[in-house]
Amino acid sequence: LDELERDTSLPDACDVFICAGVVPHGWLLPRCSAAVHHGGAGTTGACAAAGIPQVVVAVEYDQFFWGKHAQRLGVASQLPELATAADAGKVAGAARRPADPAALARAAEGALRKALSPAAASAARRLATNVARDDGAGVAAEFVALYAREHLKQHRGVKLDDLGAT
Repeated sequence: LDELERDTSLPDACDVFICAGVVPHGWLLPRCSAAVHHGGAGTTGACAAAGIPQVVVAVEYDQFFWGKHAQRLGVASQLPELATAADAGKVAGAARRPADPAALARAAEGALRKALSPAAASAARRLATNVARDDGAGVAAEFVALYAREHLKQHRGVKLDDLGAT
């Protein structure tokens, strides 16, 4: 780790922000060059919207999925090895071998270098542009309304408009 500490191509310690409490993603992430996080759907999506590369340290449930998805999009690196350090016997998708600290340090350094690369930054900016154009909530609302209309029409003979809904 001594080499990593002296490496000037990585951020200086005073440039690293570690948050253990609640901070609004919309405020924090646009101020970051990259984010290292657990890979939850909300944080992964917020990083995508902010246009910043990510290092995902998944530990459970859907975090592995979102990490892999972001990695396929070219905006993230994933560190599944770190999950084994948490509790390999209980973490879904984790390897059943103990984590090697030196290997974890090398993997973390590689993932951080990739996240800070121009290619990852460019991919993250492109993704943010697409996210900003997407009206996911509007599309979901239209789908739910269409489904409700069809369901009520087919199964009850009632139109959604008859209920006063739009």
